[in-house]
Formats: sequence, structure tokens, C-alpha cells
Amino acid sequence: MTRLAALLSAALPFVLQAFTPEVALSVAPTNIVLSEKAEATICITLPRRLVANPSISANFIPEGARLSMERRQVQLDGKVAWQYVVKVPVEGDEAGVRTLGPVIAQIPVRTDFFGMVSRSAELKSGTVTLTVVAPPEDGRPGSYCGAIADGFDAVASVDSNVCTSGDPLLFTLELSGATDPSMVYAPSVADAFKGTSFRLDEASLKTETLAASKRFTWRVRAIGAGTVEIPSVPVAWFDLRSRSYRIDRTVAIPVQIKAGEQATLGGVDEIGGETDEFPMPDGIEIPFVPANFTLKHALSLAVRANNEKEFATAAERYAAF
Repeated sequence: MTRLAALLSAALPFVLQAFTPEVALSVAPTNIVLSEKAEATICITLPRRLVANPSISANFIPEGARLSMERRQVQLDGKVAWQYVVKVPVEGDEAGVRTLGPVIAQIPVRTDFFGMVSRSAELKSGTVTLTVVAPPEDGRPGSYCGAIADGFDAVASVDSNVCTSGDPLLFTLELSGATDPSMVYAPSVADAFKGTSFRLDEASLKTETLAASKRFTWRVRAIGAGTVEIPSVPVAWFDLRSRSYRIDRTVAIPVQIKAGEQATLGGVDEIGGETDEFPMPDGIEIPFVPANFTLKHALSLAVRANNEKEFATAAERYAAF
């Protein structure tokens, strides 16, 4: 028996000293995935009911945290005992092995005339370990977005279902269900748009963090004419239940693209086809390579313009860049 435990026992009536007071610490589960939560249980066992609840502290209990303590009467080896139980959620916010504890419990053993604790004894628990692992790199899909979830939802939308050929649209992807939305990042969606009637401007990506989701927005440009679809986009996430990666796909979105005069110069369709190449007329040289799709188009229109209207069209494309 330690000196502190002896002090506590000495402060209790002899007839109630059925066993040595103790504080026990456990955690379940002992292995979790990054951003998942485990639960630590602190159980203080005493031979009598206290006039005030014990106070506790530990390296995994946030400073100033308001904890609910359950008091219950139990039978231990045929003797009456009192247990004070506290459950504390522990988040796996960093991969690795984490040591929890010890828990320090201050047990009130004497009160003054006004009911204030005038004497207490200290009990200390052992320690436990919690292992936190990150989703494995092996087998990780290219469309992984960093989400770790029990359930996951990927919803795509577009700001208009009707546009004119050459018009920019806003394509939005909202991802919800992740245990920690701050870990979610934009998945690669470029491959889904290849060979479609839309050109994705990857550099236009904007990110918005909401209360329980992450929202990503890109600018896309409509090509050609007709009723076509914004493609279905694959999004991979890590499923906590199966401990494996899953891939969801967004629903394709129908869009009506109308042919427009702004898309044509001199009877030549500058926007149609399945390519983003806009060749310059012979004899025109540009001292740099415009990698952005919209900028290529604007330059091509500008050098081919024959009047103010056509040049204004080029200026509009450049403004969109």
C-alpha cells in the first residue's frame, strides 16, 4: 500500500476498510484510425460514499473540460463499495502510439463546518496506450479526397443547365460525412472531363469549408452544341466500418448547350471539336506558350478579329481568364 493510499484508508472508519482504494484507467478500442475517436474510462473505487465527488486530471483531459461523473454502489467480494466513473472521448488527431495517463484523482476525506473539503488524498492510476494509424498508402485510389468516414456523400452541381457554346459554368463538388472535414481535399477530377463537351480549368479551383462538409468549385467551359452531360466524377474515401477504401460517383448532370454567334469567327467554329488547341494564323508568333485553355482561345480570337465585335468577343474570353 502506498503512503497516499494509507493516508486515505486511515481517514476512513476502520469497519469500512474492506479493500485498498484505487483508480483504474482503460481505453477502448485500443487501435483507431486517424480522426476516429476512442473512449477512456476512469473508475475510482472506494469503500464508502464521499461527501463530494473526486477531482481528476490527466494528459488526455482538456483543461477546463466539463465531465460527467457517475456514482454507483457495487458489491466487491461480498463487500459494499462505491465507484465514481468518468468517460472521456479521445480523438486520434495524430498517427502514432499515444500514452494515456496516469490519472491523478484527489479524494476528499474531510470537510469543515461549512461542508468545504479541508483534507484530501491523492490516488494515481497506471497508463494505457492508444495506437492511431493513417489510412494505408497501398491500394489508395487516385481519386482519394482524404475523407475518413462512417458514411460519405459526394454531390455535384452546376450553376446553370442551359448555356451558350463557349460560356463558362461553375462546377461544384460538395463532400460530406468525413469525421474531420479539415482533412478533406479536392480529388482529381480532370480525367473525368477528358473527351467530354466541357473543358475544366484546374487553376480556377476554389475551396470552401462548411460546418460539416467541404465544397470545391471549378470553372468549366461548354464546347459545341446540343444536350450533353457534365460527367460523373469518382470520389474515393476511407470507410471506417470496413477499414478499406470505397469509391462513390456523382450523378451526371444534363446541360443544354446552345450554338452562339460569339463562338464563331469568319464561319470557322473556334470552340467546336474535342480539342483545346487554337492555332494562330501563319506569321503570328507569341513569345510565350499560353497553357491555360481560356487564354489560348482569347489570343486566337484576338489575332483573327476583323472588326470591333469580334475583338470584343476576344476581350470577353480574356476577362474570363
